Amino acid sequence: MEPVTLRIKDEKLRIGTYSISCRWQTTVPVPIDLPLDAPPIEILRLRVKYSLDDVAGAGLLPKLGEARTGRTKEDKESSGILKAVRDLGE
Repeated sequence: MEPVTLRIKDEKLRIGTYSISCRWQTTVPVPIDLPLDAPPIEILRLRVKYSLDDVAGAGLLPKLGEARTGRTKEDKESSGILKAVRDLGE
């Protein structure tokens, strides 16, 4: 099989030698209802329920990244506090 070229030019979708009229349509962001204090497992479930584009559109990619690495904002703050306490004892 030979590769097929897809391209959009002059408001036409061209597939190989075939073309059809088209227009670009932006999608409406999907509202994602997530509590502010959602546990990491709920945040991770976003990837099952929604596309990555939907999660990004809702501004939740940073939260998803933190949940995936297991490092929430609270974890980072706690680490900073513990380090400061340790440094005081030295």
